[in-house]
Amino acid sequence: MKFNISLIFSMITIFSFVAMAEHPHQNEKLKTYKEIILSSLSSADNTQNGSWSYKINKTLTVNGETNITIENFFPNKNTYQQWSLEKINDDTPNKKQLKEYLADKQEEIDEGILSSADKSLLKLIDINSLKVEKSNNEIIQLSFNGFYPKFGDDAKGKIDGLLTLDLKKHYVSLMKLESNDEFTAKVILNIEQWQISLLFNKHEQTIVLKERQLNMKGTVAIFKDIEVSADVTFDDYQLIESAPE
Repeated sequence: MKFNISLIFSMITIFSFVAMAEHPHQNEKLKTYKEIILSSLSSADNTQNGSWSYKINKTLTVNGETNITIENFFPNKNTYQQWSLEKINDDTPNKKQLKEYLADKQEEIDEGILSSADKSLLKLIDINSLKVEKSNNEIIQLSFNGFYPKFGDDAKGKIDGLLTLDLKKHYVSLMKLESNDEFTAKVILNIEQWQISLLFNKHEQTIVLKERQLNMKGTVAIFKDIEVSADVTFDDYQLIESAPE
């Protein structure tokens, strides 16, 4: 059998040309997706740490014990005066509960100040690892290599992420991160399973966090089992022009 070398060469050239034509188009789309992601998460960061007040409803369960709280955030230049506890398990908090709440918040704020560079949502995603998983005319899902700065270096490479983009409104509507292996965080905490979901909403031209769900299972100090689930909803966002002293 004789091969038509000219024909084969011509077909290879055509296929190569088509591949080269498609590749820039895919890169351009991915560039657009990255821009939407960066813009969305930066906007969401600003609503959580900037000039917006909001209310949260939190259901926290630790080893079967559940507490339900309603809390308020109001911007204040004194960071220790930004949070207030409105309700705990449907009741008005007593003095002891308020004192414990404020002490816990102060510890949380102090830790946040020390690691302020790690608080950004952008720290959760390796933007250069994005890969399209599924798409239609309304949404597109992209996987990525995830990271959670508070867990430290041992968690690197052990967290997978998934993003959902709303193509009509041009924002990140959902972000999920989930562990794919066990890792140790803060020396004494061994995490067997961990998952967090962040649901966003578009409020006029600003992206706001609507809901955060977390599930974790592991051991503390080697011998004590711990299982945590948390569901936090955010609402009543209001822009505050000037934070009080």
